[in-house]
This record gives sequence, C-alpha cells and structure tokens, in this order.
Amino acid sequence: MLQTERLTLRRLRADDRDALSGIFGDPVVMSHVGAGRPLDAAEVTAMLERIAARLAADGFGQLGIERRSDGRLIGRAGLLPLDPETWQAGSRAELGPGCEIEIGWTLDRGAWGQGYATEAARAIRDVARDALGLTRLVAIIQLGNTRSMRVAEKLGAVPERQITTAFGKPAWLYALALDPGGSRSDALLPLGLDLPAP
Repeated sequence: MLQTERLTLRRLRADDRDALSGIFGDPVVMSHVGAGRPLDAAEVTAMLERIAARLAADGFGQLGIERRSDGRLIGRAGLLPLDPETWQAGSRAELGPGCEIEIGWTLDRGAWGQGYATEAARAIRDVARDALGLTRLVAIIQLGNTRSMRVAEKLGAVPERQITTAFGKPAWLYALALDPGGSRSDALLPLGLDLPAP
C-alpha cells in the first residue's frame, strides 16, 4: 500500500469488481484504453485475476486508487511489464530482462481533471525508481489521449516514437528516464508494499 496526500494506492480485491466495472464499462473512459471499447463484468473479473497473478509473480503491478476523503475506488495505476516487440503484457519472469516496464493509469471519469492521475503516477514512479531500482519506464498513450499525454509529461516523460499497440491502435511511446539518485516525492509515504530486491 502507498499513501499520497489525497490517495491510497492498494492491492485490488475481488470486491472491487463492481467499482471497476463502472470505470472500465464506461465507453468514454475506454475510448483510448486497450481495444477502445468498454469491458463487461466477465472481462473485468479476468483483468482482476491477471493483475493478482502478475503482482504475485513480480512483486509489483497495478494497484487500486482509493480517494482518502471518502474511501471510494476511483481507478487503477501501476507498472506492467511489456514485450517490446509486440507490446503484449506479461510477467517480468515470462518476458525476461529485455522487457519494458509501462507506467499506466485509468481513472473514473468523475475523477478526471483533479490531479489524481498525476498524484498516483508520481507515487508509482517514485516506487519504481527508489524501491525497484528501475532506470526507465514507458507509457503507451493512444493518439488523441491528450489528458494522459499531459500526465506523462508532468512525470518528465517525453515522446520517443509512434508504435502500434498490442490491440492494433496507433500510440505514442513515452519514455521516462529515472535518476536513481533523484529526490523522492514528498507526497509518497510507503506503507509496507511488498517489493522484491532489484
């Protein structure tokens, strides 16, 4: 679990399915995520199972974003290993040392425009650098997703090149170089996240 000024980032649970179904079932939210279409309840359940399996395999992954003021789950953010040839997701163990690690976020539409994505992503970035010892992250952002492009740029990421996602969508590959000696975000308060040694 991680805590920022306004958010708690925690492991996703089976009882988060309904909240996530609302987020991932929204066609506006999903217009620039994955295949560009809403997910049904069965797909959300399968997504939760994949997230749990990857977290168990790698010791890091995607976390739920809970607003501290009301305890409401407003999205997810985290790290996801990707094959740099196909951009298919997998565990780091499956993909090997040459995999790219993506930083990503998806928030409920009602939580847009309030700085939550940037706040969560900064916390994830800091864990990637300070606890995992990563020196590079990428963000795959589909063309037209200007909100996520702004978040990536606030993190310090720069567009590296255009790619085609695993879902056949044109996207920008944003690259973020992490300075291991960089200063830690003042907003990040580590709260016992299980992390393997780098």
